[in-house]
Formats: sequence, structure tokens, C-alpha cells
Amino acid sequence: LKRLHESLSQVTPAEARSSDALQSAAYNGHLDACVLLLDSGLDPNGSKGTGGPLRSACQWGFDDIVELLLNRGASANPSGLNRFPPLYLAARRGSTRTVRLLLELGAHVDDVVNPPPAMTRGGVVPDVPDRAKPARRPRKQIEPIARVRGGTALVQAAQQGYSDIVKLLVEHGADPDKGLN
Repeated sequence: LKRLHESLSQVTPAEARSSDALQSAAYNGHLDACVLLLDSGLDPNGSKGTGGPLRSACQWGFDDIVELLLNRGASANPSGLNRFPPLYLAARRGSTRTVRLLLELGAHVDDVVNPPPAMTRGGVVPDVPDRAKPARRPRKQIEPIARVRGGTALVQAAQQGYSDIVKLLVEHGADPDKGLN
């Protein structure tokens, strides 16, 4: 950590922004590195202001980094090219703490995510584990259960079975009919 701090002291904020070091640190769950980078003057919303670091921390469930970024001024509703809002990602991950914090800071509860057509097949994608291992013996192929990709944070939390998050979202005014095709 000391070496990281020393190396960061030699990097100008413009250089750090161009490499998007904060995005990388948040994506990999390195809280201490995020603190040092923010202390060096980096924007908590990321190099392009699109909320990349916050989105990454929400996607991978790094609640401490989410809290740090929000406390340092990251927007709970970043704009930009990425179509997955932090609240949607936190709900999909099942992070009650992060969902609660985002809602307290005014995250848009009913933002609808529309995935690119290449991600869907008739509006659904197969439910395949992220790191599926091949079976040792050939087995009869079973058609996987399809899941809706997109929708709202409420749709994702309900689909994943996160009842505590569903309750939080409904308490904050989430519309159960929004985001379904």
C-alpha cells in the first residue's frame, strides 16, 4: 500500500484519469487504492463522468467502495453510455446495503434497462451460470430456464428472489408494472 501511495504521488490527476485507475480499483474491489486515488483528486464519477467506478462496485457487490464513492460525491444516477444504472446492478447482485444507500441518495427507482438486441433471444436469455464447468460425462441436454434481461431494479430483485430488496424498492415507490414487455 505504501508503494502504491508513493507511485500515485508521481502520477498527475490527468494521467490517472486517462488510465481510469479508479474504475479498475473499484472493479477489483481495492478499497485502499480507491481511497488513495480519490485523495489524489480523481473524480468519483470516473474519467468520463459516467459513474463507471460506482457501477463496477455495484455490479460486483463491493459495498464499502460504493459507500466511499457516494460519500465522496459520486452520483447515484450517473449519465452516460452504459445502460445499467447502479441501483439495477445492486438489486441484481442482491446487495441490500447498497440498494438502501442508493435509494437514500435519490436513485431513480423505476429506471428501465433495455439491453441491446444481441443480448436477448425473444426478450429473454438463457439462465446459465457465470462460470459453468463442462460436465465430465455427456448428459442429456436440458433447456435452461429463461430469465428476463433488462427491466427495472424491482424486476431483477424479484427474479433473483431477493425479497428484502423487493420490499425496499416497493417502499420507495417502485412500480411493479414498469419495465416488463
